[in-house]
This record gives sequence, C-alpha cells and structure tokens, in this order.
Amino acid sequence: MEGAAMRKTGTALAALLCFVSVPLAALADPSFYLGYTGKKWTKDYGIIAGTCDAAAVSKSVAAKPEGAVAMMNGAKIRPKLDEGDRGCWGHALELAVVKSTVVWTNQVTGVTYRLVPTRDFQQSERPCREFTTLITADGRQHMIRGVACRRGEGEWALRT
Repeated sequence: MEGAAMRKTGTALAALLCFVSVPLAALADPSFYLGYTGKKWTKDYGIIAGTCDAAAVSKSVAAKPEGAVAMMNGAKIRPKLDEGDRGCWGHALELAVVKSTVVWTNQVTGVTYRLVPTRDFQQSERPCREFTTLITADGRQHMIRGVACRRGEGEWALRT
C-alpha cells in the first residue's frame, strides 16, 4: 500500500510540475516586441516594464543608426534631447500601452523624463499618439502635452 501511495504521489507531483512549467515558459521574453504600429522590435529596452535604458538605446543607435530603435524626430524640446532620449521617447511611443508610464534619466544631463501615451488615433492614415511628458531638470518640472505621428519605419515626429 505504501508503494502505491508513493507512486500516486510521484505521478501527481510530475503532473503538477508539467502543468507549472508551461506557464513559466510563456513568461520568458518574447522573440520580438510588437509595436503600436505593428512593427516587430527585437528589444524593448525596458519599455514594457515602465523604464527605458537610455544608455543601451544610445549604444544601439550608434551601432545601427537605422531601424534599431524607434526615434522621435523634429522635437524642439529643452533641455535638448540626445540620441538616447530621442530613442527612449520614440520607443516609448512605439511600445508603451496607453496610460502606462515610461521613465528614464539621462545619465549625462541628469534630466528625468516620465512619458505617458494617453490616446491612439489615425490622421491621414498615419498612426498617431497623444502623450504627456513630465521633464525634471535642475529640480524644476515642466509638463509637455503633445501629439506625435509615425512618419516612417520606426520614426515618430511631433505634430505641430
């Protein structure tokens, strides 16, 4: 009797482990991240988790300037955005879910950005997103509300 009970327990434990291992595999990083516009990106640089690794974005842009990361272009924002900031801004617009916050700090300037996409829409058949960004620089905060539209493959432009 004891042997039969042990076999039942062992079988139940094996079944439980198989059941648990399936969801764990599903939680692994995907092979790509699907952007708002349908583009597949190989890296999210932390966007999905609510951060952006601006240093990694800068390195990626320097290594592969075309198509490695979504970019924000045409932005006349003070303090001036560097490649890492522009990449984080564009990639957040590309990958972040509406009403989620993406935060990053520029390690050189010390400026912190908190970007929140607030609404998705189409304009002239182009995908656009409204957003707010709270910029903290030198202890002062500045709120930007704007609209950016997808201009090309991985390129977002502020609408004026």
